[in-house]
Amino acid sequence: MDRTAQLCFSEVRLGLMPDWGGGPYLTKLVGSAIASDLILTARTVNAEEALKIGLVNRVSGKGRSVNEALKLAEQIAQNGPRAVRHALYVIRQSRGLSLEKALELEAETAAELIASGECMHGITAFMEKKKPEFPD
Repeated sequence: MDRTAQLCFSEVRLGLMPDWGGGPYLTKLVGSAIASDLILTARTVNAEEALKIGLVNRVSGKGRSVNEALKLAEQIAQNGPRAVRHALYVIRQSRGLSLEKALELEAETAAELIASGECMHGITAFMEKKKPEFPD
């Protein structure tokens, strides 16, 4: 998020409410107390507060958001593509699960990933002090 950006859930000012998942997603992201505050007051939050409450996870300099997002994407793209997909899958699916079920899902998904053999490219490169080249 650009350091100068501001966010607002202004629907209630118009006699509306967040839809298309805005309320539930915000609640899952920041908790019900903060979601209620933001939605019911329709107040504006700056980048610093958005970072503090967990609404965003990074703040960039003015006009640098796209460049920072591209750097982040490049950093992620250097990792094992299957590992990234599997980890993201577990993160997303775990939101609605008990800890026990989420741990089961993680173990199953990790076993599938290891069976794919992708990790051998990363481990070998690490041992040889080289940059890994992942097939996919």
